[in-house]
Amino acid sequence: MDIIKGTAIISGMKRHNISYKNACRAKAGFTLIELIMVMVILGILSAIAIPKYIDLQFEARAATANGVLGAAASSCAINYAAGQTKQNPPEPITNCTLLANSMDSSGVIISPGDASQECIFNVDGSDFIFSLTAETESGPCGVIKDESKWPLP
Repeated sequence: MDIIKGTAIISGMKRHNISYKNACRAKAGFTLIELIMVMVILGILSAIAIPKYIDLQFEARAATANGVLGAAASSCAINYAAGQTKQNPPEPITNCTLLANSMDSSGVIISPGDASQECIFNVDGSDFIFSLTAETESGPCGVIKDESKWPLP
């Protein structure tokens, strides 16, 4: 639609008198129903996305905790293997402090828990507890995940 001094040329060369104000008013903004529909769609999407996001946070914490547990088990095996092959073997891992000192925990601090062989570490505000069995001459130390002492979603 071309606007020429108060007249509009609409397909087929017909001229209609349309004021400039009316031509601009016809193109202005969204209707109320369109805005309401957008709000309803956003509400539905957020109702679906927010619970999924919360589940993802817990899954990420649990995956990090399982990674720390795997690193602790690997540290036990490496320490035991070093003790069997070196002339100056490292000190056997018998408690949480020695375990924490023997591994690169990448910012996760492992400390002794309440019970004698319990170790505790914190991931993003959640405490995770596992048990440690001491290293002996016949085998490496062991880490045991106790599901009852791990946070639930």
